[in-house]
Amino acid sequence: MTSSTYVLYQYTPSLVAAVVFATLFLLTTTVHLWQRILQIIGYEARAVSHFHTTSTTLYALQTLLVLLVPTLYAASIYRVLGRVIKPLWGGHLSYVPVKYITFIFVMGGALSFILQGAGGGVMRSNGSADLLVVGQWIIVAGLCVQLVFFGAFIITSICLHCRITQSPTQEAKDSINISGLFSRDWRGLVFALYAASVLILIRSIYRTIESSELPDG
Repeated sequence: MTSSTYVLYQYTPSLVAAVVFATLFLLTTTVHLWQRILQIIGYEARAVSHFHTTSTTLYALQTLLVLLVPTLYAASIYRVLGRVIKPLWGGHLSYVPVKYITFIFVMGGALSFILQGAGGGVMRSNGSADLLVVGQWIIVAGLCVQLVFFGAFIITSICLHCRITQSPTQEAKDSINISGLFSRDWRGLVFALYAASVLILIRSIYRTIESSELPDG
């Protein structure tokens, strides 16, 4: 490392602040990496299942991990809406109290996560065909819960968007920033939220139909 007597800084870099922020970024990166790893393991288990079609462990593992991880993505989306509303002071325009939005939908997501996890656990507990069917139906119940809460969330988001567009708060007006063809303000974030929500909703509908048809579907 090159050094000289010339001091490059007008201050002494903070050791504590640098370590704290490095740790925070490491934690968030680890969380995202963990989600990706679970997806990777799920699809790897599915690939290995090509050669071991009688393995209930591989069957349950690929089903569970591929199903569960998007629930974690949904939980992060639930939090975004509340973070958008608060700075705009648009809480009075929401049909669901802002302070409960994240809690209500994350709890719904948690219930869905638990049910799907329980279904996967039942599928792994024994190699019998009957338990595989029971586990599959528990997973279907979890997916249905996810559909209900996610559908309600999308409706809540659309209603809030329409109301704040029709009766914008001063904060919403002041934050409008259009750069090129795209808005670089809360509206762009809301449309990104819609895009992610629609993709997860399509995936949830597909998985619900797929799971409810069982192996013979």
